[in-house]
Amino acid sequence: MVFPTLGEDATIVRRPFVNVASDGSALARYEKAASGAHPNPRSYGCFPKLLRPGWHADVTVPGPATVADTTTFELPESYPDGIVHIFVNGEPVVPESGHTGTEPDRVLYAEAPY
Repeated sequence: MVFPTLGEDATIVRRPFVNVASDGSALARYEKAASGAHPNPRSYGCFPKLLRPGWHADVTVPGPATVADTTTFELPESYPDGIVHIFVNGEPVVPESGHTGTEPDRVLYAEAPY
């Protein structure tokens, strides 16, 4: 795993207990509140430093007002309500219109023990 913009500090990101987050403010540049503001670069660049072409990621986008668990002990294999989109390896698999039928999945293996 190589983090070009993190240099030697990238080793820590591989640890299973590490989570990437930012406490930067996310002001839209066109908003009145952002007028004249000079935010820390992490406000806009935290995640792009880690997300690079060639990496594999799955993303699930829930609808905040409609997402709900539908499983029970009697029916444990029930899809949740309110999932708006699912991307697998960057490709849309379940847009709002339903499953596309594509299967761009890939098994990811750990590189080595930490």
